[in-house]
Amino acid sequence: LNLSAAKYKLSATREDLMAIISLAKERMQKLSDIEEFSFFFKQPDYDKNLLIWKETPLDRIQVSLEKIEKIIKDIGVDDTEKLRQELDRFGSESGNRGAVYWPFRVVLSGKKNSPDPVDIAKILGKEKTLERIIFAIKKLEGKN
Repeated sequence: LNLSAAKYKLSATREDLMAIISLAKERMQKLSDIEEFSFFFKQPDYDKNLLIWKETPLDRIQVSLEKIEKIIKDIGVDDTEKLRQELDRFGSESGNRGAVYWPFRVVLSGKKNSPDPVDIAKILGKEKTLERIIFAIKKLEGKN
């Protein structure tokens, strides 16, 4: 198990670390499983096809990510209830809630299975969340 601060350039506050531990402990079987949560400390690497929800076209996924980016720019990530309401509203309007939450999860964690993306976003903060969304949009455009 190699979780050295130097490896991940940890800059999380104690409060953030406690929130990460709280989310991680529900999913861990053994201590070494903590590696699965390295996405809190570094940009995850993933294939752009992982962003696809079921058979949703990549261009629709990109539109979803652009809308999520706008929502987060407008309201931030600190009020998780408000963020969920806005994401749910967008999912209802688009007729495909999965095409909203699935790519958001992948953008933040790089994984199929992870904690709730809204909870991850709150811990990462507005700026890191936006950076990861922009990274994914560029990936879809073939720029990453």
